[in-house]
Formats: sequence, structure tokens, C-alpha cells
Amino acid sequence: MHWRRQAEKMARSHHPKSEVDINDIYEEIQNYGFEEYQKSELIEKEIELEESLLEPNTTVLHQIKTYREEGFAIAFVSDMYLPSQVLKDILLRKRCAKEEDSVFVSCEHQATKATGKLYDVVRQKLKPSVWLHAGDNVFSDVKMARRSGIKASLVDTSFTQLEKAFSDQQVCLSRELGVLAGISRYHRMRGEDNACRTLAADAVAPAFIPYIVQVTSWSKAYRLQRLYFLSRDSYVLMKGAEQLPHEGLDIRYLFVSRKSLLLPYLADFSEEAYMRVAEHHTIVGKPVIDLLYALDTTKEQLSQYGIQLAFDKIASHKEERQFLDALFHSDFTSVLRQRAREKEQLLVDYFRQEGLFDEGHCGMVDVGWLGSTRLMINSILRRYGAKDMMFFYYGIRGDVFPISYGRYISYFSNEELSTATTGLIENYFSAAPYPTTVGYRREQDKVVPTLKDGGGFQETKVVKANVTAVTQMIRDVWQLGITDDHVLYLWAKRTIDAISNLNVKVNLLPFVENQDFDGERFCAKLSLPETVSLVCFGKHTTTFDKASLCYTYGWHLGSLLWRIHTKTGQIRRRLYLATQKRLQTQ
Repeated sequence: MHWRRQAEKMARSHHPKSEVDINDIYEEIQNYGFEEYQKSELIEKEIELEESLLEPNTTVLHQIKTYREEGFAIAFVSDMYLPSQVLKDILLRKRCAKEEDSVFVSCEHQATKATGKLYDVVRQKLKPSVWLHAGDNVFSDVKMARRSGIKASLVDTSFTQLEKAFSDQQVCLSRELGVLAGISRYHRMRGEDNACRTLAADAVAPAFIPYIVQVTSWSKAYRLQRLYFLSRDSYVLMKGAEQLPHEGLDIRYLFVSRKSLLLPYLADFSEEAYMRVAEHHTIVGKPVIDLLYALDTTKEQLSQYGIQLAFDKIASHKEERQFLDALFHSDFTSVLRQRAREKEQLLVDYFRQEGLFDEGHCGMVDVGWLGSTRLMINSILRRYGAKDMMFFYYGIRGDVFPISYGRYISYFSNEELSTATTGLIENYFSAAPYPTTVGYRREQDKVVPTLKDGGGFQETKVVKANVTAVTQMIRDVWQLGITDDHVLYLWAKRTIDAISNLNVKVNLLPFVENQDFDGERFCAKLSLPETVSLVCFGKHTTTFDKASLCYTYGWHLGSLLWRIHTKTGQIRRRLYLATQKRLQTQ
């Protein structure tokens, strides 16, 4: 569109003392090689394009509705080269204006808002006793309006810090990154004006859409007939995938969790199998109540078999041994083994019902990290003679379970995402309307999942915002043909790094209001003892500790406290290594 900008520049140079209109601009068209088109045809096409690209600002629409209800007359005032009737027709079709509203454009009155003269024209025509004006230009809509005696307010339509990071041509490695920033801005502004919507359009969708696009590409490459999106982390991913062309690929949601898989996986109830899926192959440091809950049992049930555990948290290898003996080498073991076999049969029936034993190639989509779900699902499938499932992950840890437990591909490579990122992805970005799956039960001739605390579908504000942004934005990305792997990777990686490290200022309230997950606060206002414990001694306090510091103490002081926390962590690490070295030399 360089020729169009040049034509307008030439038109303004030929009419230095007047406001040009669209006819003046297209008088210059003969200089740009469009002889096969009539001027009227090009003008008509530009107007069609203008209307197709314009979208109402929801904040302004709400203001217009409010003022209309209060009895104000509505007028639209614009420094514009299009005729007022064309602009009004567009405003009517977009449901911004009504027939009785007035439209004033600079080219028809040879007066602009930038000089203040167009405001004089409006005053002479409408003679308002009270005049409220809103616009997005600090100079012409606010400063000049106020100079004309108008009560003016600014409508902020600027890019957010995160959007600007991609739209700034000095740092953009591709023009398409600027387009992606525009998509975020467009969807942030078109929906309900709230912090959850902003975070969804600026962070959640940019972080997830590239992964979703890649998953569909992987599915085609491996000729998969079905994709299972695992609850609950993959709900948003599934809703995004449904928006992409997927003919021949069956997309399903599978209700599973580590909790619902553990007992079925332990059908033979061996200590070796149990420790295989334990993080770092140890349960030291884990609360006893949580470990027993995962096995559908309690201390009270153990005590009925004369087993007493005097500790609430496993603090040593000796206590770990005592706990394992209570489960795997006691009179209670046969009870747990029978319970595990019953749970296994329910799960296998659920798997059959959902098609995991069907012929054909299938894959599973998860956010990833360690791969214990892959290990347990494929172990169960192998036990019954079924094929392994191929797994797709968003990211993995350095100690991820090897491919001997089933093949996998990860969008982000080993340790490319920080620990802070994993908590952010799991607890906020992947917010789902379903609680955790804790087991299965029979209802008539079906096996249905049992959800934690008997919960059901509940679409929270965060879930709604995330799903809306992902589903709407992924359609735009696809329709615009932005499929370059490197561009999409940069969009995701830079976004997730900026948010997890809080390199840009964002509204932290959605993080604070987000529902807690697995009993841990996600982001919260910290007490003084909690702050000291976190900053000085490195005690993990919330899922998103840096955000909690910034929310409690403000961005400047919170970031400073986080730097101190990082420095004390380095000191503690050096002291620990020095101590270990000294012990080894003794």
C-alpha cells in the first residue's frame, strides 16, 4: 500500500491550504499504473476495505449507550478524508450510530480537530449546553478539545507493553510478529474490557496458539486418526485445535489425572512400580496425607490394621522406608491390591469406551514436564496388549521419563522453560472448567469420570477469557496464513518469558483472583513474615512468588525484593556447595 500513502502525500502537497478528500487522493492515481481501473472503482474498494477492517471499541460503545440513555445527543467528529455519509453508513452498520446522530468530518468543513476549528463548526451547528468528548488522540481529542471549552477524556487504544514489544519494528525479526501483535490488540479491545481479557489476548493465546498449530502439524506428519486432549490442563488447547481444519482427525477430551491413573497402574501393587513414578524416585518431603489420598486411603484405615504412622511428613529415608513397608509389606497390602485391581478394571473399561483400544494411530496432548501420565497410560495399555500412545508436550523437565515408556515430542526442549513458567502454565494459562479427575464409576451401561469434590462444569471468568481469546485469535492467525514455525515459536517464547519473569507490567489482579490449585495459593498479598521467609531464606510461598511480591509492594519495590531473593539464593547455593565439598574431604 506504499502507492496509496504516496498518493495521499501528493494530494496534500497539491492542496496545502485545504483538507483533502478521497476524490483528491485518487486524482493522483494515474501516476501509479492502475490505468485498467476507474477512479470510482478504486474508491469503492477502499471504502469496502475500510469497513471490513473497522471494529467498534467496546468501551466506547458502552459510553455511547450510557450517554444516550442519559439524554445526550450523540455526534461523531473525525479528521477524515471519507465523506460524512460514508462514515455514517459504516457506523450504522456497526451499530455505533443511529439515524438521528450527526457526523462531522474535516474534509467537508475544511476544519480539523487538530486546529480546534472543527469543534467550532460542531458548536455552531448543534449549540450544546453540555459537551462531553472522548477520543484516542492526546493532542486533537483532549488538548485541543479542552482548549475549545469541552470536557474531554482520553480513550486508550494504544498497544500494551507486551504488544509493543512485538509491534516495534526495531526489535521485530519479522513483519508477521507485528501482525500478531495487532491481532492481540484487536481481540483485547473488541471484547469485554477487563484484566482477564487483556491477559488472555496478550499472553495466554500467544503462548498456546503456536503449540496448537504445531500439534496439528505433528498429527498430520504421523498420520494420526485421533487426538486425545488430557484433562484438565489441555482443555484450552483442545478448544483452540477445534478451530483449525482437522478433517480426518477426531478430537476428543479424555478425563484422566495422575490421581485417577495411579491405583490402576499399580494393579500388581509393587513398591518398584510405585517409586518409578515418584518425583526423583523418592517421597521424602511429601505430606503423608497427600500420598495416602492418591491411593484412596487414610491413616485411619491403616490404623485398623495395626499400622501407625507417627509423622505427618516424610522427613527422612527411614520414614520413607516405614511408609513403604506399611503400604507394600503389611496386612493392608492385599486390601490395596484388590482396590487397585478394581480401579484398573474401571479405567480399562473407560479407555475401551473412549476408543483407546481401537485400531488406528492415536496421540495425546498434554502440557508435559515429567511424563508420569505417559508412563502410567502406556503401561496399562501394554498390559492389555494395546499400542502405545504418542504424546505431545508443551515443555519437559531435564529428568523427563525416557521414550522406553512411549514416544513423545515437546514443543519447548529440555529445561527451556523455567520453574516459574510451569506453575504459570498449569495454574493460570491452563485453567479449565472441570475439577481434577479422581476416579471412575459406572452409570448404567457407561463409565463416567468422578471429579474432585463432586464438581462439574463451571466456566470461571479466567476460563472464559482464555478460551475466547484462544479460539478467536487462532482463527485469525490461520486465515492470515501465519504458519512460519520460527515466527510462531518467537511469539510463544518471548511471551511466556516476559510474563513468567514479569519483564513487562501487567495487571496482577487476575492472578490474585485465580482459583487456588492443589491447595497452594497462586498469587497473594504477603505478610511481613512471609516476605522475610521468601526473600531472605528462599521459602516458596505462593505458586507465582515474584507476582506476589509485586502485588504486595508495587512493581518497583517488588522487583527489587525479587532481586534480593535471587541474590540470597545464589549465596545459599554457594554455602551449600562449600559445605558438601568440605564434608567430602573429611
